[in-house]
Amino acid sequence: MYRGTEKKELDLDELEQRIDSITTRLENMQREMVNLRNTSSFKPEKLSIVIEADPSFPPESVKTMLKFLSTLPITATITTHRHSTLTQDLTQDISNWLLPRSSGQNRIDNQLNVTWIWKPIGQSPTAKEVNTSNSKELHGEHTITRLLARFIESWTDVTMYEHFDLVTCAQIDEWLDSFEDQSVMKRLESRLNHSEWLVGKGAGTKTLADYVLASAVQHRQASGRVKEWILRCTKF
Repeated sequence: MYRGTEKKELDLDELEQRIDSITTRLENMQREMVNLRNTSSFKPEKLSIVIEADPSFPPESVKTMLKFLSTLPITATITTHRHSTLTQDLTQDISNWLLPRSSGQNRIDNQLNVTWIWKPIGQSPTAKEVNTSNSKELHGEHTITRLLARFIESWTDVTMYEHFDLVTCAQIDEWLDSFEDQSVMKRLESRLNHSEWLVGKGAGTKTLADYVLASAVQHRQASGRVKEWILRCTKF
């Protein structure tokens, strides 16, 4: 009987040691992946994109990211245009929705070029990089904001998306992928009842998820707590 109990205790100790060992290896792997991602990142010569959006469905979160970019010390030129297929008149808000910007130098020398085109394409905006051999068309606000966040992180020491650890990145992606869900307001209310930001432990950390979600829901009915959070998110 004693020997069986002793063997069981030894087995439990061995199991705990193995679990600790596996946990340590996983933590080391995560650190190595983060370091590899950070050291392998490169500063792009430029990002030139054409964004098309419907004035009936202005992508507020993309506007927020471009406003954030305007606060950074980068050379950028932003122009806005109206496509010939757009027959409706632009409201004053849409006409002034995205203010043009000029770096004062040739576009080819800029770090960022944005050509904004108002076009009747429906609710989902699109973006396409230009002057690249493998450019793909991006669809949706959350996809475009991811691209802009990567650009911000590649030129600056700002951390809002991929410069976080893998767990935080996964949490950000989960929020971004669900910002159009009908239940998103309930989730926001629940989260902000005990946290300042959407991602992280305790008060949380301000991330891309906050910028995108706050922009997406700013015109919906919300509690005072959510409205306070939206105001915090607009401060860069």
